Amino acid sequence: MKKRIMIILAILLAFILVVTSYFFVYGGEPEIENFNDVSANYETIANVAMKYYNELPNKNDRITILTYDDHMEVSNYKNPLEDRVVVNLSEEEKSAIKTIDKEFDYMWVTKDYVIFWQDETKYYGLVYSEKPLTIIREMKNDWYDAVEYHRINSNWYEIGSFGR
Repeated sequence: MKKRIMIILAILLAFILVVTSYFFVYGGEPEIENFNDVSANYETIANVAMKYYNELPNKNDRITILTYDDHMEVSNYKNPLEDRVVVNLSEEEKSAIKTIDKEFDYMWVTKDYVIFWQDETKYYGLVYSEKPLTIIREMKNDWYDAVEYHRINSNWYEIGSFGR
C-alpha cells in the first residue's frame, strides 16, 4: 500500500513540476496570434534596427525607433528631440514594417535586444534576443518587476501585463 501511495505521489509531483516549469519557462500560451505567419517580417525589422544600432558611434545608450509605413525614426533614448535620424528602408523592409505597424508603435534597441512596444504604456511587447530570459530577468530587476512573459520560440518572447 505504501508503495502505491509513493508511486502516486511521485507521478503527481512530476506532473506539478512539468506544469510549473511550463509556466515558468514558457509563460503559458502567447497572446499574439499568427506570429509564425509574420515572424519573418519582425525578424527583418529587428535585424535592421540591430544593424543600425551597431553602426552608431556611442553604443552605450538605448535607442528608440518609431515605425512608419515607409521609414523608421531613430532617436537616442536620453535625448529624443535632439538626436533624431530618419532611416530609409528598402522595398522588402517597407513591406515588413507595414505588418509590424499594425500591432506596434515603436521599438527599443540595444546591443543585446530589440523590444517592439505596442504603445508608450509598455503593457505589451515582443522581445527579440539571443538570450531573451536574461533580458526579461534584468527588466524585472531594474524597472518592471510585474512583467509577465510568454515564450513564442527561442528568440522571441511576449512581455507585458497579462493579468494571469
